[in-house]
Amino acid sequence: MPRYQLDDIDERMLDILRRDGRTPFPEIAHLVGLSPDAARARYTRLTDDGVLRVIGLVHPRSLGFERLASAWVSYRGRTEELAKHVRSVPGITFMTELLGRYNLLVEVAARDDAEVADVVQSAFLTRPDVTAVEICSFLEIVKWQTQARRGVAAAAPATDLTPLDSALLRLLVDNPRASYRELSGVLQEPYWTVRKRTQALFADGIIRSTAMVDRLSTQSERMASVEIHLAGPAGADALRAIARLDQVALLSVTSGHLSALGEASCPDDAALADLGAQIRAIPGVARADIRPYVRTLVVAMPWSIDPAPRWRPAPARADGPPG
Repeated sequence: MPRYQLDDIDERMLDILRRDGRTPFPEIAHLVGLSPDAARARYTRLTDDGVLRVIGLVHPRSLGFERLASAWVSYRGRTEELAKHVRSVPGITFMTELLGRYNLLVEVAARDDAEVADVVQSAFLTRPDVTAVEICSFLEIVKWQTQARRGVAAAAPATDLTPLDSALLRLLVDNPRASYRELSGVLQEPYWTVRKRTQALFADGIIRSTAMVDRLSTQSERMASVEIHLAGPAGADALRAIARLDQVALLSVTSGHLSALGEASCPDDAALADLGAQIRAIPGVARADIRPYVRTLVVAMPWSIDPAPRWRPAPARADGPPG
C-alpha cells in the first residue's frame, strides 16, 4: 500500500500540533517558515486527506462514557461506503480494516453496555451487507500508551462539570480549534462565559488539545490487534509481561470471547511475527492471534486513561534492589 508522503515542513507542523493542537496559524507559520495562509493550506490538506486529526484529549468519563468496547464485523462490500455511514453514528471512536476472519475492528464509547449494543445496532446490525458482529467490553485497562499520550500524564476524569462544561467538552473533543465565538454561537451562550469556561477546562487539564496522525498511511509501520486467550493461574502475570513489551501500546482485560485485547506496532511483518511468538511463549498465554490492520477508516480517539492501579508497575526503591 503506498504511503502518504510527509515532507519536513509537514512533520514540523505535526510536532507543533501534537504539543498544542490549538496553536494559532500565525505562530505555526512563524515556527516553520511559511506564511499564515500557506500554513493553513497545509493543515487543510492534511485534515481533508484524513492523515491528521486535531482532537481534544479527555478521560472518557468526562463525557459520560463509562464503557469502552470493541466490535469485530464481517462485511461484504466496499468498506469506504460503510465508513461514510459509520462516521455519522455517535459513539464510534475508531474503525480499521483487518486481515482475518473479521474484516473490520471497531471501537465504541458509550454510557453502559446497553448503549454499546444500541451503537452497534445503529452502525451495523441494520445493514444487509453485515454478516456477523462480535462484541467485547473493556473491563480493566492494563496499558494505554497511545501516540498522542507519549510523555503526557493522563488527566483524572472530571466529576464536577456543569452542564455548560459538558456541552463544551463534547464540541471541543471533535474540534478543539473552534473559536470562542463559534462555540458561543452553537451553544447559544454568552461569549464571555464560553471563553472563561473553555479556558478553565484547558487550564485545569480536563481537556488537552493534540494531533493524532494516521500512522498506517504515513509510516512504514505494521499495526495489528493482539487477541489474547489466557489459561491457568498465571494469567495476571502474563498480562503484566505483555504490557512490558514496548511494541504493545494498548492492553485491556475484556469480556466476551477473549481474555484481553491489545494493539501493537512493529517496523515490519517479520517483527510482528516475532512479537506473536514472544507473546505465545509467555506462561499463562494459551493463544494469541495477531491480526494486521490494513487501513484506517475512522481515526482513533486517543483517550486519556490511566491503567487500573493493580496493573501499574511497582515504583523502584530509592536504595535499589536488596542484596
